[in-house]
Amino acid sequence: MSQTEEFGEDLADFVRRVAELKSARSLPPDDLATVLDAAIFELDHVAEQLWPTYERLSADGQPGGGAPDRDEQRLLRAIFQRMPLPVALLDRETVVRRMNFAGTALTGVRAGFAAGRR
Repeated sequence: MSQTEEFGEDLADFVRRVAELKSARSLPPDDLATVLDAAIFELDHVAEQLWPTYERLSADGQPGGGAPDRDEQRLLRAIFQRMPLPVALLDRETVVRRMNFAGTALTGVRAGFAAGRR
């Protein structure tokens, strides 16, 4: 099993444990101290185990893919900006994240002003 898969399983286990801790809200007040101790233990586990593993995995993936990814992102941004059709990128809450030059010309709103607006 690769380190990434192992990390994914550890992270999935942590998410399941957090869900269990959330369901413990309905316990009687006398048992809440035990639940708090369990929550602190889980957070310590993340701080001591999962976070360093994440940092190691992200550092391992960077050297081979850093510069080409940046170049590709730059190219995609340039293509997006120069598209002749007005385009606005929205997130799931319909908040404007980006607007190309044609979109700003059509609406008369600067892209920086439109970003973050609904």
